Amino acid sequence: MVPSGIGAGVATDPRWDSMGRAWLAPAGGGDPGLEKPARILVIRFSSIGDILLTTPLLRVLSHAFPGAEVDYLTKAGFAPLLRSNPRIQRLWELSPPYGASELRALAIALRRREYDLILDLHKSLRTRWLRLHLPGRWESYRKGVLRRTLYVHLKLRGLAPARPVRERYFDSLRAFGLRDDGGPLEYYLVEEEQAWAAEELRRTGLATAEPRVGLAIGAGKATKRWPAEHFAQLGHWLRKRLGAAFLILGDERDRVHAGLLQRELEPAAASFAGRTDLRQTAALLAHCHVVVSNDSGLMHLADALGKKLVAIFGGTTPELGFAPRSENAVIVERKGMPCRPCSHIGRDRCPRGHFLCMKGVHPIEVGEAVLSSLP
Repeated sequence: MVPSGIGAGVATDPRWDSMGRAWLAPAGGGDPGLEKPARILVIRFSSIGDILLTTPLLRVLSHAFPGAEVDYLTKAGFAPLLRSNPRIQRLWELSPPYGASELRALAIALRRREYDLILDLHKSLRTRWLRLHLPGRWESYRKGVLRRTLYVHLKLRGLAPARPVRERYFDSLRAFGLRDDGGPLEYYLVEEEQAWAAEELRRTGLATAEPRVGLAIGAGKATKRWPAEHFAQLGHWLRKRLGAAFLILGDERDRVHAGLLQRELEPAAASFAGRTDLRQTAALLAHCHVVVSNDSGLMHLADALGKKLVAIFGGTTPELGFAPRSENAVIVERKGMPCRPCSHIGRDRCPRGHFLCMKGVHPIEVGEAVLSSLP
């Protein structure tokens, strides 16, 4: 059986591609006399999750301004996330080493496009510099840094960001009376990528295995990574309960742990960590029936692909605004710990030294969440 959604090449609900008005703010929102932009530039330089969280905004722009050209500016390393997105007319890439000379050259090229509207969804030193050198109407969003900082340090839930990040991005469009439509994140695969992934499954002997469970074992910071031994225990438990097979996914930093995990779960596992690029990883995720992930970029990628998803949160919390909102997602976390969150992006080590926020998430608890996600 092929997991649902693979043939479509994009994880999107057709309800959200209709010309409904879910993206219009309530009556009275926006300036009715504001001229509609003909050429729009969206800027978000990084990272995987943050960029994917801008895709609902791209969808709303395509519905609200159907005749407009929408361009996107990001770092070259993250451009693959958007390369096949039909809502983008031109994808601009800031090249390594992402310095002043690269930014100056890019600004010269961008000026030639004569943008009517520029949406700064990063609010960094780079975008501030571009604002000085790129004419046009600039709009941005509220990062909520003060509120987030108070929440992290005082641990009071009432201080947590009031809205998810994807909704805050729409602050940049409030002058036009537009809001988040509540639909899914979007990621577009192409047929060649799907065929490549199918061949990889045949090569590794997992093409006919069911269910296929994606294990996204990495994360940018140590306090966001569930222990490798817990992933191994989860694999053994799911193997006994379901006869599951496993696609182990991650980047170069995860290669060693992924290799050990593969040997632990052989012959029902294959590690692709460190040997696939972003688009290949997405194609493999699309062939999973369910994905178990840390709070990471691959969590958002699985969500954008419409996958059944079990997301494990440790040093970060869903209240920070980056948790998946899809009905397909189940969040597993150890609630009630007074030290959570220890950071809004994670840390290199547990500040308390015990790491109970992750060690205390039992493999069987995660396994039960996987079972509840499958039909």
